[in-house]
Amino acid sequence: MRIAYFAYTNLNNHGAPRIHVRAIAEGLADRGHEITLIVPAGFGGIEHKNIRTVEIAQRNLISLLWARKASNWLSQNRGNFDAVYLREFYYSTSIVKASNDIKLPIILEINGSLKSEKNVSAEKLKYRLIGDFDWNFFLRRRLKRADKIIAVTPGLVDEYSSLIDDREKFTFLPNGVDINLFAPAMEKHKLREELDLSRFNPLLGAVGSILPYHIESPILTAIEILEKKYPDLGFVFVGGGPGKEALMNKVQNSSFKDKIIFRGPVPIEDSVKYISSLDLALAWSAKSSAIGGWPVRLSAYSACGIPIVGPDWGTYRIFEKAGVLNCAKRGTAENLAKKAKDILENPDIAEEMGLKGRKYAVENLSWESIVNRTEEILFELVNN
Repeated sequence: MRIAYFAYTNLNNHGAPRIHVRAIAEGLADRGHEITLIVPAGFGGIEHKNIRTVEIAQRNLISLLWARKASNWLSQNRGNFDAVYLREFYYSTSIVKASNDIKLPIILEINGSLKSEKNVSAEKLKYRLIGDFDWNFFLRRRLKRADKIIAVTPGLVDEYSSLIDDREKFTFLPNGVDINLFAPAMEKHKLREELDLSRFNPLLGAVGSILPYHIESPILTAIEILEKKYPDLGFVFVGGGPGKEALMNKVQNSSFKDKIIFRGPVPIEDSVKYISSLDLALAWSAKSSAIGGWPVRLSAYSACGIPIVGPDWGTYRIFEKAGVLNCAKRGTAENLAKKAKDILENPDIAEEMGLKGRKYAVENLSWESIVNRTEEILFELVNN
């Protein structure tokens, strides 16, 4: 197949969007499909024999204007493609419409909740207005015109399918994980020595971007509760992000600051080492984020065979059902600490959760399985 893949995503920036776009594009290209990746000028590309990158320039990078230029480009190159794959973004409706007009089937990929994004705080009024306008005037048109819609969480399927009363159009496909890179470590103690963390026992951690909601999360209070029970306990935050500095300042003012280590940002290969060195991953995110997005760190923890404790909402419930995560009721510090203690004091339970996590990742979260399903959807659309 010849696929036009539209991604309004800066592939020069590290993070989940870049990983997702590269995994899908390269996965399809590895199967022999010809991928044309269409991105804004300066947003980077992908080097692959079956991937061609087309950069569309826009003096003022406004998604509405870029989408219109991209849709015109698609109309002019209609004979070069069998299908269109669009990673949804604000005001991308014109690309969907152009696909319909030239009779090309189109998949729309939804990676986050527009509803939660537009309900941001007052200091981000600009983005709230942009979200409101798209929600009220464009979103339903995109959903109705798309031939198939891929959503990365069941919560997104619920949210978006209710807008057009057509659940059959939606398919749930999570963000994946590289199961060859993220894998259980044979000897944790050697990893801890390498990472200068061997003085801690048990070792807990959170590996991934440190976001604003982590600052007021109950994780620090849960650590304070646990360190009274485990004098040698340590907790490592690994990663960068907009919430890191404020979280570090908060830790410096705590009575247990010597128990908490900050590292990173680190290369993805090193993040694997940090995850695999843990006895337990302690995870937390705002409820809206857990419902409308897929916390990729949960996939990474599972692939490395690390048991997880997290709140009882959104995506966390999926991992709980798979037996790889214990949900703390209402996501409170006390309940997080209690669930963590239950795992730490029962090695057999921890081992079983780790085995289930690895099995779940291999069978359901590998990029190969997700690309396979994406390819199947594309074949169905093209053949029909």
